[in-house]
Amino acid sequence: MNKLFLAAFKGCPPFTPKAVYLLRVYYLAIRKIRCLKLSLSLLLSLARIFAKLCFRNFATESDAIIIIMLYEDSLNL
Repeated sequence: MNKLFLAAFKGCPPFTPKAVYLLRVYYLAIRKIRCLKLSLSLLLSLARIFAKLCFRNFATESDAIIIIMLYEDSLNL
């Protein structure tokens, strides 16, 4: 069991092209609509962290969508 957790924290999972596309499009759209300080690197790192938590080898489009939804929900608090 410990080996499984250690494997999850090693390295940085790469992105699928669709995940990068979704995060970039969202980032550009949010900059035009709202005057908020949000960096693309923050979105990318959050998607990577979520992929690690789900024990995935790649940050997929579902990871990107979850991060976008979490960010939008945090704005409505």
